[in-house]
Amino acid sequence: MPARIYFVKDTLHIVMSQLESIKRMLVIIQKVRSGRRYISQQELLNEVNDSMEIRGYKDISGKTLERDFRHIEEAYGLTIGFDVKLGCYAIKEDLSNREERLEELLFNFG
Repeated sequence: MPARIYFVKDTLHIVMSQLESIKRMLVIIQKVRSGRRYISQQELLNEVNDSMEIRGYKDISGKTLERDFRHIEEAYGLTIGFDVKLGCYAIKEDLSNREERLEELLFNFG
């Protein structure tokens, strides 16, 4: 019986970790697309960490941020890339046809 309880605890931990990742990716999308379309890596990292800290999560590193960019592209079809000319990150796609879905995701998980 204790092994079963331990399994449930591990499963809950995995679910909570996935939920944290989803929330963080949505915060990243929101920060990159908000008011100013372009944002530097350090600004984005600071804003994401501040936003996640309010929700009770730990800070992330630049490597985690880059990994989240890849996951965002896989999960949401949005490419966030560094624009060398502007020296900051930007969403490469036109979001006009996705605004409603993004707003729904941000409302539910943000």
